[in-house]
Amino acid sequence: MLDKISQEEKEIKKMRSEISRKQKEIENKIDEKIESITEEEAKELLLEKFFELISNQLEKYLNAEKKELIKIFESFGINTMCLLNIF
Repeated sequence: MLDKISQEEKEIKKMRSEISRKQKEIENKIDEKIESITEEEAKELLLEKFFELISNQLEKYLNAEKKELIKIFESFGINTMCLLNIF
C-alpha cells in the first residue's frame, strides 16, 4: 500500500514538473510573439477582438429582443412558430 502511494506521489511530481515545463514553454512562445508582432498586426488583432465582442453583444441583445417579441405575440394568441421562420 505504501509503495503504491509513493509511486503515485512520484507520478504526481513528474506531472507537475511537466506542467511547469509546458507552462514556461508557452510563456516563452508568447514573449517571442509579442516581441515580433508589428504595430499593424497588433491593431488588426485588437480590431478583430473588438469586432467579436461587439458581434457577441449584438447577438445577445437581438436574441433577448426576439424573446420579448415572441412573448408579446403569444399574449395575443398568435402562433409564434411561423414568426420564427421570419427571424
